[in-house]
Amino acid sequence: MSKYLTAVPPPRSLIVATAAELPKQTEYPVESLPLILREAVLESHHHDRIPIARLAIFAIATAGSITQGIGDILGLNGTKISPAMSFMTTVDSVDDKITIVNRFSSSLKAIDEESDLEYTKAKVKYKAKLRIWKAGGRALNEKITKLKLQGKCTEHLQPEIEEHEQHEPRPPLPSRIIFDGIGGRAFMDALQGDAKIVGVIADESAKLLKSSLFRQLVVLNNALDGSTVRLSGAGNREVVARDARVSFMIMIPRSARDKYLSEIEGDSLGKANLAHFLYADPPSTKAVHALTDEVPTWQAIKSFDERIKTMNANRKRMMSEETRGRQLIEFDDDALDLLRQFAREMENFIKPGGIMHDIEEFASNAPDQACQLAAIFHYVSEQQSKMTRDTLFRAITIIWWHLTQARRELGTPIPVPQVIHDAEDVYAWMNRKYFSKNWRSVEKKQVRKNVTPICLRNDARLDAALALLVEQKRIMLTQGARRQCTIELRKGFN
Repeated sequence: MSKYLTAVPPPRSLIVATAAELPKQTEYPVESLPLILREAVLESHHHDRIPIARLAIFAIATAGSITQGIGDILGLNGTKISPAMSFMTTVDSVDDKITIVNRFSSSLKAIDEESDLEYTKAKVKYKAKLRIWKAGGRALNEKITKLKLQGKCTEHLQPEIEEHEQHEPRPPLPSRIIFDGIGGRAFMDALQGDAKIVGVIADESAKLLKSSLFRQLVVLNNALDGSTVRLSGAGNREVVARDARVSFMIMIPRSARDKYLSEIEGDSLGKANLAHFLYADPPSTKAVHALTDEVPTWQAIKSFDERIKTMNANRKRMMSEETRGRQLIEFDDDALDLLRQFAREMENFIKPGGIMHDIEEFASNAPDQACQLAAIFHYVSEQQSKMTRDTLFRAITIIWWHLTQARRELGTPIPVPQVIHDAEDVYAWMNRKYFSKNWRSVEKKQVRKNVTPICLRNDARLDAALALLVEQKRIMLTQGARRQCTIELRKGFN
């Protein structure tokens, strides 16, 4: 376990796919993050005192900006899903934004600087080729002029002219990943070419939401969906972006957020656009400052940066190979079963009277977003096989947390059955007393005798809580030789 986990209360972890009703989580489920993400987030939180949720979102968005260029996801019923994800989180101050960007985007900035150098070199080569090509064109023109003056036919030069035109050098296209802000024209330029990846880290988010880009909601929604995008500009200029991947990381003050939400109220396209974003509004930490003299080594952040660079090197190698194209990553059978279960639950939740009906635009995207987040976790963890149930479970846990955040802002409070609270309290107590100390099992009679709060020592309430934990596949109940019941921790939930 990370040494930084002592900096925050342990989060409540919950498999949401099998629960009849789900709790409204407030603490970000940081333990669901893959190790390399979790360590970096907790290291930054420990020293910078910025909410874990805000840091986690930015770290995931950073990894996602590379992942979206590596592969596509094979979802349910053979559906191909773009792995591009977008996030929106509130921030308390400009200092917070600067700190987060500096902490987690240095690897992307280094990647873009390298791309800028490659683009500069490519432009030099392009200009040299263009000069030679134009010289060939002038030579052809001279031939045509000479024949015309002599009154001779020039039709025999047609094939040569066509051959020349087919070899006109194409200018290189810039391939920056990160844009600090972007408008309609810059968006056109960024998407030029096939299979481009674009990540927008919006510092001046209020301006971005008012820009011409966010007024072209059909175009923007197509880009976020990974569909073909057609953009028209001045002088009949048209850009067609095929197989592009676009993600946004928007950090926005609460006042600008509130204004934007009021502007899109009643606008179905605006809500559909907003539903592409995983939303968060972590509690303010304006008055919280680091009070330690400890000099940070930023070892976890450095490891995270190196992993991002490695992922990008793999992406570039794949795109330069003869088989040029993105990988198609799949779930294993156990993960597919969990995904089907989660999709069925979400279908029930968005029905009239369901707990997510008020934000059905967000909830209906949840299964696909779980796939996208699982793909990010899969690649950042350097897994080689198909995506596993554990990876998908971690993603679902975090997706649910984001849904509860959106629900809190845009819907009504979620009713939480007592058994959900009881199950979480029992699990938290067992984790604190046993599982976190490398115990893999505990006798049920010890739990009944000692669990707190004391009300959980009631047989009916304890049995119901344990049954839910079994249903969620977090524990197993086994009978011993003397019919003693033992509670065992399921593998992967320590």
